[in-house]
Amino acid sequence: MTSTTQPLSERITAPAEVRFPQPLAGVTWRPMTVEDVKPVFELRKLVGRVDHPSYSLTLEEIEHEITADELDRAHDTVIGIDVNGRAVAYGIVVLQPSQATLVRSAFEGHVHPDRRGEGLDEVLLDWLEDRGLQQLASSDKTLPGWFMTAVPRQAEEMLELLRGRGFDFRRNWFELVRDVTEPIPDIPLPDGARVETYGPQWAEKTRIARNDAFRDHFASQPLTIQEWFSHDSLPIARADLSYVVIMPDETGEEQVAAFAMTDINEHDWDQLGFRFGYIPYVGVRRDWRGMKLAPAVLSHLLKAYREAGLVKAVLDVDADSPTGAVELYERIGFVMTSRSVSVLKEY
Repeated sequence: MTSTTQPLSERITAPAEVRFPQPLAGVTWRPMTVEDVKPVFELRKLVGRVDHPSYSLTLEEIEHEITADELDRAHDTVIGIDVNGRAVAYGIVVLQPSQATLVRSAFEGHVHPDRRGEGLDEVLLDWLEDRGLQQLASSDKTLPGWFMTAVPRQAEEMLELLRGRGFDFRRNWFELVRDVTEPIPDIPLPDGARVETYGPQWAEKTRIARNDAFRDHFASQPLTIQEWFSHDSLPIARADLSYVVIMPDETGEEQVAAFAMTDINEHDWDQLGFRFGYIPYVGVRRDWRGMKLAPAVLSHLLKAYREAGLVKAVLDVDADSPTGAVELYERIGFVMTSRSVSVLKEY
């Protein structure tokens, strides 16, 4: 990351005003409203079938994204409407609230597969980048500033467009899948450790454990209480299939030493043809690394998936994880099925 003593507000020249794109190819642009949740959801499904067929977002996730407290819909969102009143493009750019080591403006932009090649992608990215620059330039912090997104490797047109605009292809990610109907190894816990099903009593200690475990991970920033509990409230969050390893600290107080969390989006089951759970987080606190807690809690989770009638477990992992996560997952039976990449501009 860039090291500097100059604040972002002095390092970045941002437009004073970001206007919505001019009408193009029969498409007009405006900010999103809460009434756009369902049209955006339907558009995202169509985009996903082409760009990332292995996963989708639920209606509740789209609603959560569009109504998030940190999102200023009037300035941070844009939607393109065609002459028939259909949503054919949209973009969101959010200044992430956690800024411990990095100020990050995260964006996403999508165009209906049938409307690509008409210039809509370009004007959408113009708008997103101008707004992202505004967000970064609003900070007086001397931290690095990143304008970034993640793109599936199969979305070749978008990747080529971003490459031509000077984005740095910074980090690769692997999607890994494990068939839970295959034998699952028994991995014992060390003395003094036990596995508990995740629940409200462990929520805050698990958030703290997650922030500690991911401190050295690419672009990771601490999750706020609001961010953690907001995700817990989503229908996809499955506490009953999420697990924590409990161990005493030096004072004897019980802490979450390791964790493996589960999301389940049943809408994806029909699309992919099998029942699976998605694992958004697996981690071990620094003080308890080297004790095989990650494979132990994963083994417990995989067996629970099998007992719940699921067929596979899916997760995404940093290809260059500093903790050797790829090798850990491969040893427990995960195999790579697809890739994505983090792209960014750094200021």
